[in-house]
Amino acid sequence: MPDAGAAHKTVRELSLGQRRRAVFAAVLIGTPEHILLDEPLAGMDRAIMPRILAWIQEQVDRGALVVVVSHDIEPFRESAARLVTVKEGKALSFGDLPEDPAEKLALIDGLAQGKAPGGS
Repeated sequence: MPDAGAAHKTVRELSLGQRRRAVFAAVLIGTPEHILLDEPLAGMDRAIMPRILAWIQEQVDRGALVVVVSHDIEPFRESAARLVTVKEGKALSFGDLPEDPAEKLALIDGLAQGKAPGGS
């Protein structure tokens, strides 16, 4: 539910969550082909998170390239097609993630814990 008291405030006067929502609302205008989202769920309340995730999936479904940078991988695990992680200062890229949900989960969770694929 929108905060009616925020209607006359500038973006700088809004709370962090309200500012993030305002910026996200601006993203909804147009149909960008390349989208970079840095921690898109940070500072958002639980009620808006499913709407953001659905919007991200809609963008992917229409063919946009969506890159999500996040420490919280859980909401993005199922829809991830590729993964880049940083280990010891080096970016490691993993494309063509397994289609099997259990294998994909094991790979992503292992990488999140700093483990090499298929190893420890």
